[in-house]
Amino acid sequence: MVFGTALPHSHQSGRREGVAFGTALPHSHQSGRREGVAFGTALPHSHQSGRREGVAFGTALPHSHQSGRREGVAFGTALPHSHQSGRREGVAFGTALPHSHQSVIGYARGRREGVAFGTALPHSHQSGRREGVAFGTALPHSHQSGRREGVAFGTALPHSHQSGRREGVAFGTALPHSHQSGRREGVAFGTALPHSHQSGRREGVAFGTALPHSHQSGRREGVAFGTALPHSHQSGRREGVAFGTALPHSHQSGRREGVAFGTALPHSHQSGRREGVAFGTALPHSHQSGRREGVAFGTALPHSHQSGPREGVAFGTALPHSHQSGHREGVAFGTALPHSHQSGRREGVAFGTALPHSHQSGRREGVAFGTALPHSHQSGRREGVAFGTALPHSHQSGRREGVAFGTALPHSHQSGRREGVAFGTALPHSHQSGRREGVALSARPLLGQCNDGEDSYPVVNYQQRSGWLIGRSYLLLGVPGSRWMPIGRGRLFSPGKAGSVVRCLRVRRFESLCVQ
Repeated sequence: MVFGTALPHSHQSGRREGVAFGTALPHSHQSGRREGVAFGTALPHSHQSGRREGVAFGTALPHSHQSGRREGVAFGTALPHSHQSGRREGVAFGTALPHSHQSVIGYARGRREGVAFGTALPHSHQSGRREGVAFGTALPHSHQSGRREGVAFGTALPHSHQSGRREGVAFGTALPHSHQSGRREGVAFGTALPHSHQSGRREGVAFGTALPHSHQSGRREGVAFGTALPHSHQSGRREGVAFGTALPHSHQSGRREGVAFGTALPHSHQSGRREGVAFGTALPHSHQSGRREGVAFGTALPHSHQSGPREGVAFGTALPHSHQSGHREGVAFGTALPHSHQSGRREGVAFGTALPHSHQSGRREGVAFGTALPHSHQSGRREGVAFGTALPHSHQSGRREGVAFGTALPHSHQSGRREGVAFGTALPHSHQSGRREGVALSARPLLGQCNDGEDSYPVVNYQQRSGWLIGRSYLLLGVPGSRWMPIGRGRLFSPGKAGSVVRCLRVRRFESLCVQ
């Protein structure tokens, strides 16, 4: 591109075109088709927006993440960061609004309180318990921060996405754009730091040190001047490599090791422990694949995005585009698997049904046999399930366990600890809920009694491969016909509420209370 061209943070944009000198462009993550815009046009942070249209000069627009259909708003209208809101309405001039993620209709938000006029609020994504702060308090862009504490007036804070425990830093400290940085330490004035997205423990580096664009790099070490380094997104522990070493675009690669000159390597995004492979080995585009093992020469492999421990598969096995699928197991020869991206409640389908690429569709229903299914994004550790088992789209579910045949499951986005649920249990759309608990549908046999020192409660028999659900979640599930009782402090629910879940304050380890 022409010298001096200003370009945004482009993550897998694929077709980022050069733009005229001086063009202001947003942070574009996988935008794919972000077009150049006229000089001075104000554009929001567009994440996978794809079709963000140019807007008239001066129009204030929010941070739009996959919003797709954000409409232009009148000049001066203050709008929050809108993540997939789709239907955020314009608000009166001067109205202070927080970052609202699907909160408009009161879904998965629950406790967002109104704040007094003029209160400065951060970009709050599903924070749930964002407290109001005193007028004039400077707060960062806080995504899922939940526990952002107020800081003294004038404190310089970075753009903090999911930082949670962002500490205040002395005035004048230069800090990078920090996305999920968590424990960003203050650095001396004048220290040059890269754009750090989820960097976590970025250490200060000496002035003049050349550093790559580091997104979630974690423990990026300084490297000698002149070292050629790739675009490193969440690379974690990128080691310095000898001058001239050809390295791929590494996004969250974690522990990319140096490879011999001329070694052909795939595009590696968060690959973690990508090992060097023999010359000529055909490898897929690997995005956060984690522990992709080398495969025999000629093996056809899909585009793997954060697939984690993708195992080698027999020659000729057809595999889907797997995006962060985690532990997708090998499937029988010729098995058609879907492109599943946040599809919500993707059920198993019958032969022959044609389905589109489903991106965050939420309530994908089951289809007939032979259907092409969607792209699977960050499913984490999906275990193999019995033939014909209907399973939902799991996005970053982390520890999604196998579920009984026919179980209806919700769209799970970064749910972290989604537990298996009883046959037929209907669950809501859970976006980054973290602690979504399973709920009972019908009466289940009792495991025993649970004694917290004062009272004894019935305990639902809820066993999984990883142990007792009750023991980990500090949750008591009642049985229809009996009282719904929490463990320790909490409210009592009326009898017979099938599917109800009681969230309780933690009192102590549940295992020590439970009599099996």
